[in-house]
Amino acid sequence: MISMENKQRAEELRRLLEWEGFCRIQFYLQEQYGYEVNVFSQETDRKSISQELRVFVEAWKNKQRYYTYANSLESPKEIVGRLKAPEQSEKSQDQEEKQIDPCMKGSPYLEEIQCVEGSLKRAEHTALENGADVVNECACYHQRTETAIYRSDQQWFEDRGEYRYMGISAIAREDGDVATAYCGAYGKPGEDFSPEALAKKVAGEAKARLHSIVLSSGTYKVILKNEVMAEILEAYLPIFYGDVMQDGMSRLKGQEKKKIASERIDLVEDPKLDGGRETRIIDDEGTVVQKKYIIREGIFETALYHNASAKEADGKQSTGNGFKSDFRSEIGTGVTNVEMRRSDGQGKSLEEMMRSVAEGILVTGIDGTFAGVDTRTGRFSLISKGIVIRHGKKAEAFSQVTISGNFYDMLEQILEIGNDPEDTPPAALSVRAPSVYVGNLTVSGK
Repeated sequence: MISMENKQRAEELRRLLEWEGFCRIQFYLQEQYGYEVNVFSQETDRKSISQELRVFVEAWKNKQRYYTYANSLESPKEIVGRLKAPEQSEKSQDQEEKQIDPCMKGSPYLEEIQCVEGSLKRAEHTALENGADVVNECACYHQRTETAIYRSDQQWFEDRGEYRYMGISAIAREDGDVATAYCGAYGKPGEDFSPEALAKKVAGEAKARLHSIVLSSGTYKVILKNEVMAEILEAYLPIFYGDVMQDGMSRLKGQEKKKIASERIDLVEDPKLDGGRETRIIDDEGTVVQKKYIIREGIFETALYHNASAKEADGKQSTGNGFKSDFRSEIGTGVTNVEMRRSDGQGKSLEEMMRSVAEGILVTGIDGTFAGVDTRTGRFSLISKGIVIRHGKKAEAFSQVTISGNFYDMLEQILEIGNDPEDTPPAALSVRAPSVYVGNLTVSGK
């Protein structure tokens, strides 16, 4: 949890603010620790350990709101001075993230980093042995976050989260053609990632994308592979946010408790999801977060609210979805871990779904997601690559085609849900989805 030293400094800051006549004082403190290791050509190419404190302070005086932020609590008087000057309130007081010598004695990560370096070197070697010509990224990221919120009702709430992630990017070459692939996996701190399995996977995917063709334009039966479905679902998560619906940017306004999707679909937010990256207890407003169904057997079960959006919606309460996108930002709607799954738990294998499709395509990668989606209308148009399905099996690779459709319609027409869930990478919201047979989509090719 947040260090006692920082909590004591925050208490000193609170007393100074009260002495200056401020009230409704709130703090948001976040301590973040982590490391990054990257291996290239069997040498450690990059290694760093970092730690950072992030502070957001808000208070009221004479019916006016003041706020500021900083990366240190070492000088409470200085923070009070900035808060008192309205013209300074919106100016960042950032300091550089503290980088620590990885070899420094006493670092809690030294032994773990040594193990990670060995895992990454084995992964790189395995990828090259299995058909990759170049491994241009072989990295591991670890992050631990401690959060403390002091509310205006003089209560402290504390939370913590931690994850470790390994990512490998590989290039395959053959007869003048070049293809790339990227694979990642989460693991619990102190545990291995099965690096060889991840390396074989990325090498195999890079080789499978060689000599790709451009498809003829038309309507195709489409399976979206797990990581692709997770990426698209992340882009459309805002359609379930109360404030987005209130702003008229989601077609789901007024659709709660109504059928909006195939009865095969459950969409669950679970802060305790096994292996989930965002293992929160409270949101950034201090509201307890709990497991909830957003969609249950195709029914829109729960819209997501923070305090302000719930107040605007008659008879609603916060669902524990008030989060900051950054410690400087205002509270908005956010999520912990979101998972799409088949409602009866009987997801199909990718091979079974391909046999159901018989003739179609498996989309394994997309580009331009956030530029190519529209939450208000549901329309999407995404540059894609993948594998042709012929006679229910994988055939040749394709690339540089555009798939188009409507997400709202796609939810309703989904024909099958897979049993191979995959998570989005750390830079994205924590979303998990399996491969999904979405029915027909329009393909623009040659």
